[in-house]
Amino acid sequence: MNKRQNLNQSDKLFVVVGRGTFSSAMLNTLTFQNKTNATFIGEPTGAKPNHYGQVQLLELRNTDSKVSYSVKYFERLSEDIESFIPDIIIEPNAEDYFNNIDSVMKTIIEYK
Repeated sequence: MNKRQNLNQSDKLFVVVGRGTFSSAMLNTLTFQNKTNATFIGEPTGAKPNHYGQVQLLELRNTDSKVSYSVKYFERLSEDIESFIPDIIIEPNAEDYFNNIDSVMKTIIEYK
């Protein structure tokens, strides 16, 4: 991530996060936070930075049902917070949605 120093700047590298950021995407977010100078933009993440993952499947033969379960706890922060909060918070709103406006991308383009 450090090979492109001309892009590894807070006004050039942006990471978009939101309610759909969970599981491995949450781990990727924390990697970007620790290894780059990126600016994070969007909504708070949909998962805690510390979370259970690495899902496996268990088949219950007598019921023909399948159950998924996590086998690993990922603890990436010393503090157990509810979600990762971006540097710039942009909540979705109905007006932008109905006017086909991507307010996150608009903010990135206009970022100074």
